[in-house]
Amino acid sequence: MNAKRVWVNAWVIALISMHLVSMPSSGNTIVYSRKKLIEYRKRCTATKPTESLLTSSKDNDLLRFRGKRAGNRLNKLDTTDEIGDGSRPIKFGLQNCQSVRNKSSAVFDFITDNSLDITVLTETWLSDADSVIVQEITPTGSKHFGVCRPTRGGGVSVIWSSDFSVRPEQLPNFRSFEAICVRFDRDGCCFRLISLYRPSPSRTNGLTLTLFQDEFYNFLHHVCAKRDKFIICGDFNFHVDNALDNAASAFLQTLGTFSLQQHVSGSTHAHGHTLDLLITREGDDTVRNITTHDHHISDHLAVLATLDFRKPKPVVEAVTSRSYRNFPLETFQTDISPSPDQDANVDSCVAA
Repeated sequence: MNAKRVWVNAWVIALISMHLVSMPSSGNTIVYSRKKLIEYRKRCTATKPTESLLTSSKDNDLLRFRGKRAGNRLNKLDTTDEIGDGSRPIKFGLQNCQSVRNKSSAVFDFITDNSLDITVLTETWLSDADSVIVQEITPTGSKHFGVCRPTRGGGVSVIWSSDFSVRPEQLPNFRSFEAICVRFDRDGCCFRLISLYRPSPSRTNGLTLTLFQDEFYNFLHHVCAKRDKFIICGDFNFHVDNALDNAASAFLQTLGTFSLQQHVSGSTHAHGHTLDLLITREGDDTVRNITTHDHHISDHLAVLATLDFRKPKPVVEAVTSRSYRNFPLETFQTDISPSPDQDANVDSCVAA
């Protein structure tokens, strides 16, 4: 019994206190009339019982509890996930799937088990004909938006809950990476989410590092032209954890040129490198509580975070109201009643 969570009416405590000294033997019953109980209730004031009194009352079968279900009603609401203004932060997840075609159940469980509000999937390997798979990975009440590569592989998708007002935004076309932009609106606070997948250059795809550097510079110039908040996320296929990697260093230097910061630290891949990134403007603390977890969907770990987009502060307005309890009805009737020398015809009071 948790005595700290139990409150008992004072008149019941009074009855218990009167009979604890001379407790009847087992099998006997103390009987009170309705009138007697009302008298005891009037004589008592609200009080909090001591732990010893509650223990004795329970041991003597004078006090019973309704069980766990009733006790749960006394628990305080869990507000550990709330942010400054009392609104819940956005739960965000990023996962490289390396094809969701044969992993739709695992992807669905990843979203629902983590109660994600926004999920970004890279390397979906989806095509325009995979509408059934899209339905399988999208939880009830959520929506999906994505781009598919004309050939095998690649693809980026975003899945979000219906709490948001969402509008896709057009981005320029790039050869060296795939990207989609979605504008989210929550309680009047807007932000852009740009999801990106960069395949590693190879002879097969004909891509080069130089091409990516040029296109990514133009991409950031386009994204940063607006002053609103945004998050760039995805699989960039750079080992940003390796300070000796020239390609990764050049990539981070480009981010610094546009006053951007990368938030993910630690491994996001089975080989121990950091490939999946979250990027915002410098000084933007929107992305918080970043962790990585292996959900066994691919050789990439999932990146989980909370996004702190606060509701706008309410506008304070001064309102003057009249107290209708003190309304002078007789004075009002006198004020609206016509004077003896006034024409009572309503039509004459209306201007032509």
